[in-house]
Amino acid sequence: VYHRSLSPMQDGTQLLGYSLIDGINGNTIAAGELSSISPGASLTWAGFTDVCALSVMDSDGMLSMLARSPSSDNCSSDTMGHWIPMLDTVGLKKSTSDSFWPVEVYGGKLVCVPLRGGKEYPDPVRRPVT
Repeated sequence: VYHRSLSPMQDGTQLLGYSLIDGINGNTIAAGELSSISPGASLTWAGFTDVCALSVMDSDGMLSMLARSPSSDNCSSDTMGHWIPMLDTVGLKKSTSDSFWPVEVYGGKLVCVPLRGGKEYPDPVRRPVT
């Protein structure tokens, strides 16, 4: 994931792009715009699911995934995709100052650490939840 522009849009939305590159031969598998960021939000997490799908979460708590064609069931398939919202965590918050620290997306579920009371980082002894 990279910045496509030095300055964000007027509403503060980051202009980001992505490239998936084969680590063995250096070929670009997929590339495009990261169009899943909510207006005025910023990227807070990027990672891969257990089935090698690029996933991102923004500062508004929207988790999105780059969905590829059904025939692309491995990480080295040469296909493009579309960004699909997977989870809006706003409804899961107990207060407006709560947020979530993503750990991974596994089995279609977000594994995360809930951050309560405006905390920015998780307590190292707290276990992630799904």
